[in-house]
Amino acid sequence: MSILKFHKIFIHTLIVSCLSVILNCGIAKNIVIGIANYGPHASLEATISGFKKEMSALGYDKQIEYLDLNVNFDQMQIPNMLSRIKASKPDLVIAISTPVAQAAKRVFKENPIIFAAIIDPVEAKLLENYNNAGKNITGSILFSTSEANDKALIEMFKEAGEKEGISTLAVGIDSSREISIKIKAFKNKGESLPKDR
Repeated sequence: MSILKFHKIFIHTLIVSCLSVILNCGIAKNIVIGIANYGPHASLEATISGFKKEMSALGYDKQIEYLDLNVNFDQMQIPNMLSRIKASKPDLVIAISTPVAQAAKRVFKENPIIFAAIIDPVEAKLLENYNNAGKNITGSILFSTSEANDKALIEMFKEAGEKEGISTLAVGIDSSREISIKIKAFKNKGESLPKDR
């Protein structure tokens, strides 16, 4: 499975998280979602377009205003991008890539943040540990059963969890059509979904 296809699959997990935030915000007003992206890259763009497409398919497109920005891979521009998003008073921030998510965590203390395109959120200091989401930041992992890298990542999570006395439920995804079915495998089987890839 290509990284582009993996990111399309990953979108569905982001949407589950986002819907919780939207429902808690109430739908009486438009929801502002700030998307902070590191730059134009096929896999990062697929994350964004898949997210928007799924929100539209779920009927939220008329209630959401997106502020979709990127810094063209210029790390020095991240603070400016996040300032623009903060000025829009977002209800949710989606931070795509490690440097963007790290900066977003510093800037947005109260706004919910969903990170994407990050391999190790603990190493990136986005989360203190894999057991709990941060105060206002989270992400999730879905993995492809055909990708050796994804299998290795799941093994790392299992090993880390075992050291802390936590079991890991891993549900593989072979195609995007399986997502809604497979995500139900997590229902009532744990306290949280694993963190972002």
